[in-house]
Amino acid sequence: MKILSLMIMLVLSFNQLATAGLEKTSPTNPTELILKEVKKKFTVYNGTLTAPDPLTHEIVKIPFGYYRTSVGKEETAPLVIVYPSLSDEIPLVEKFIAKMLAKRGYNVMIANLSEDISDVSRPITKIDDFFLRSTANTTQLLDEILKRPEINPNRVFAIGVSLGGIRAALSLTHEPRITAGALYVAGGDLPRIFAKSTVGLIRNYRYHWMKKLGLGNVVDFEQHLRSTLRIDPLNLVGRRRTSEVMMVMGLKDRKVPYSNQLRLWEAFGRPKHITLPLQHRLAGASFLLNIGRIESFFRTFN
Repeated sequence: MKILSLMIMLVLSFNQLATAGLEKTSPTNPTELILKEVKKKFTVYNGTLTAPDPLTHEIVKIPFGYYRTSVGKEETAPLVIVYPSLSDEIPLVEKFIAKMLAKRGYNVMIANLSEDISDVSRPITKIDDFFLRSTANTTQLLDEILKRPEINPNRVFAIGVSLGGIRAALSLTHEPRITAGALYVAGGDLPRIFAKSTVGLIRNYRYHWMKKLGLGNVVDFEQHLRSTLRIDPLNLVGRRRTSEVMMVMGLKDRKVPYSNQLRLWEAFGRPKHITLPLQHRLAGASFLLNIGRIESFFRTFN
């Protein structure tokens, strides 16, 4: 009974915090799209959404990328939200994903990061804010982007790699307008991932706080995070049908350990998956090879 009460508390907290301030009046014409590149099969825009920050309520600018497809005879096309990983710049993998999908008839929105997860100036007790803000930003972006006449609002998908996959998993649990999602090398049990990941930025973040808090080892660091980090996809996956998720996992991954990927897969109810005997980067980049399987998965929701 205690576990059930905790789960209910987490879900309610997530809903309240992730939407905090969204009811505040947004500026007139909040979305700005600047033409970046015109290709035969798609057009690329740099976008900015001016909106209230979901936690501070201050008016901020939320960056995003938009790839408008020119493929197909239908008046509308599906939208795929692509979640980048650690950088506030759009990594090459996510750019390739966007281009490949746009060439195949999908509109694509790249949900850029508005802050750095490894920012040590943010108190470690506020690490939840990163995930809450990221998830709320997706809702804010969807509110605006779905107004575009070329987008089919009934076919919205999510794709994320690494931290992007974790962000996509959280958005799936929170945002009912997302039809389904494909998660690449994403995991659950965030305190364990922060304690074990070999990603340089995360490792430096870990050692900074271990030193500052006087923690002698990563086990103590993990336990400390368990007392402060409440948001985790493992606590929220029950809000999605297993059939609405597909996962790609890396058996030799040490950046998001395979054991954590497996935990997320189990929590989602063992959805469709591809397990590759690869390390993190190669497994994450495998989208370029298995895009056909992802498309087949998305087409099941026609």
